[in-house]
Amino acid sequence: MNYQAQYKEDKINALAISIKSIVDSKVVQIDKMLPSQMINVGIRKLHDNAQSPRGKGKYLGHPIWSKKALKILELNDGRISNITKYLSHEHLVPLNIIVNKLLEIPQQAGIDIYKNTIIKFAAVVIITREEEQLFRAVKLSNTMPVDWCGSDVFARYKKVRLFNELVET
Repeated sequence: MNYQAQYKEDKINALAISIKSIVDSKVVQIDKMLPSQMINVGIRKLHDNAQSPRGKGKYLGHPIWSKKALKILELNDGRISNITKYLSHEHLVPLNIIVNKLLEIPQQAGIDIYKNTIIKFAAVVIITREEEQLFRAVKLSNTMPVDWCGSDVFARYKKVRLFNELVET
């Protein structure tokens, strides 16, 4: 399943360079909270500018939707207006985990490591607000399963049995 939205290369480069600068500057050793928040915002802005065959933006820019979320969109004639209250822009891997992965990259590592980490882990799925509650029920809203291998970005979705409800649009 191709879960990645298309991001403009310059946006990924800018984000990767910014994160690398933060890591290489050792500022995280002084204060981890501010750099974490900056990276979090950078990833969110990247998502807000995503593109997929369905369209552009926070929702339409992402290619993987749950069947229920897609049904809501189809009932609204493919328009996102007036239905976002029923949808959730859900990260495959919670942002705090992505941020920590990025901040743990060794100093002076190449820029490609940052770009590849962003591309692999910073992806979004559009699901319903009802489906989002499945993560809360098993305390996986902001974390990955305890047995997570560190690479399967769909691990939370498999754990709550939502993976088979996802479709690539």
